[in-house]
Amino acid sequence: MPSSTQVETELTPLPALQSPPKRRMVRYRPTEALGTRFPAMHLVRSSWFCRVIARTTAFLMVVFLLAAIYVPWQQTSRCEGVVTARNPNERRQVFLSTAKGIIAEQKPGLQEGSHVAAGETIMVLDTLAKDQIELIQSQQKQLEDKKSFTRSQLEFAVTQVENTEESGRQLIRATQAEIDAAHAKWESAEAEVEAQLARLAQAEFDVNAYEPLAGKTVSIQKYQQAINDEIVEAKKLTRAERAKDEAANFLEAKRRDLDSKRQEIDKKVSEARQKVDEYRNKLADIEKESQDISVKLGELERLRIVSPTAGRVQSILGQVGKAVDVKDMLFELIPDTDDLWVELSVRGMDQPLIQVGDKVRLQFEGWPAIQFVGWPSVAKGTFGGVVNAINPADDGTGNFKIFVGPDPDDPAKEKWPDRRYLRQGVRANAWVILDSVPLGFEIWRQLNGFPPTRASAGPDGGKSKDVKAPKLK
Repeated sequence: MPSSTQVETELTPLPALQSPPKRRMVRYRPTEALGTRFPAMHLVRSSWFCRVIARTTAFLMVVFLLAAIYVPWQQTSRCEGVVTARNPNERRQVFLSTAKGIIAEQKPGLQEGSHVAAGETIMVLDTLAKDQIELIQSQQKQLEDKKSFTRSQLEFAVTQVENTEESGRQLIRATQAEIDAAHAKWESAEAEVEAQLARLAQAEFDVNAYEPLAGKTVSIQKYQQAINDEIVEAKKLTRAERAKDEAANFLEAKRRDLDSKRQEIDKKVSEARQKVDEYRNKLADIEKESQDISVKLGELERLRIVSPTAGRVQSILGQVGKAVDVKDMLFELIPDTDDLWVELSVRGMDQPLIQVGDKVRLQFEGWPAIQFVGWPSVAKGTFGGVVNAINPADDGTGNFKIFVGPDPDDPAKEKWPDRRYLRQGVRANAWVILDSVPLGFEIWRQLNGFPPTRASAGPDGGKSKDVKAPKLK
């Protein structure tokens, strides 16, 4: 077994072999001092490459932890959509044939992409039912004559109602005057009866007073005269009561006559009003029939296809001489407009997180862009937008439509492209800007599959944003 002196001699490099120290990936030979004091530890130590990897990994872990705590991450909701016009009247319009016939005329030089002005005639149709037009026009004239005759009958019936009511009122007034006179006569007869009763009572009192004194202090002639007066007053009372009864019967007869006349007048007025209602219903039926004929005639005569607004024509399917049927497609018109917005489709899970006024980053198809989802401020080639409206109901598939317009706060260099490049129908990717959270929280959320957070989400949370309603031209 070699001694320690021999080992040290073997491990110590020879003077002739000494050279300047070199940096190697792996040091197989220890230094003189380390080899002398700890020869075994020096032989099993880690290589320089492993130590560099370990230090780099530890540094990156520290940097990652600091970034997870302090680096912000902007949460977004990604969605897709297309560019469309803000005003529905300026969106794609499909023109259909309004009648069965052939295309008689067409704008000279009309082709795909041709520009047309507002009010310019694009096509003219020629109907195959010319005899039908004449027949409908004849029916329309007959209905007009019938309408005039029915209207005159209605006016006459209304006049009859007014005359019947007026004559009835006059008859009622005359009968009421007779009733008033009869009532006055009855009151006079009643007053006469009351007066006669008083006179009869006085005569009876005189007879009763004279009877015990007859032949004594009162002469027989005076007593007899009192009896005769009593008989006369009794007869007068009988005549007065008879006159009162006759006046009462006459008054009652007049009242019955008034009721009978009122019923007769009401019956005549009701019959006259029934005539008025009958003529009005008849006139309404004629009006409805006339409107239906006017609609049919308008459909047959609406053969000139005029552009409602300036725009460009595409998808021309109708050519001169081609037979078309009702509702056959002729062409499409894309109106000229600079007022565009993007119609986006948002998942139902993200819809509660989006509010009117939220900022949006847009990437239009055909425009190169570099989008950093968590840091939209450093994105290149994207454009700013703001949520202007959110549909209150889904589109039938669980997704919701939101409408994004240009952001007025964006700098001029980020304004949306000109309409020559940004046209209706261009697809767009969008990122709706939500809350800013730490990077570590976002990684934890993504790993657990949780939805984005929104501090102002909910019906009562957060402050409402005042966004001007879009103006329609």
